[in-house]
Formats: sequence, structure tokens, C-alpha cells
Amino acid sequence: SQLTKNKLVAVEFDTRVDFHFSHPKENHIGFDIDSLISTKTADPLSQGIDLKSGEQITTWKR
Repeated sequence: SQLTKNKLVAVEFDTRVDFHFSHPKENHIGFDIDSLISTKTADPLSQGIDLKSGEQITTWKR
């Protein structure tokens, strides 16, 4: 039944393009639901965040 089906929710902080997973660009944040293919993505560079910089990044969930 649907109630016993495993569920997956993940937030990915990705620095590589992988066309197998439909990544939009190498520096992106993806929101994945029941799949490794992101249902939503965001460009952290638009907020001045470069995931490849090596700087520590703090995140939170609301």
C-alpha cells in the first residue's frame, strides 16, 4: 500500500553537472522527492553563495 512505501526527501548541495540526473548547472541546490532527480532547483550564486568556494555554509529548514 502507499502507507508502507518508502519515502525519500533530500536537499542536495551539488557542485557537479550530472546529465543523468538532469542537473541544471554545476553549482546548484536541489530538492528531491522520492527520486534522485530534483523536483526544484535553486542557483546559490544568485545569493552570492559559491558551493565550490570551500567556505562553511549554514542552512536551516522552516
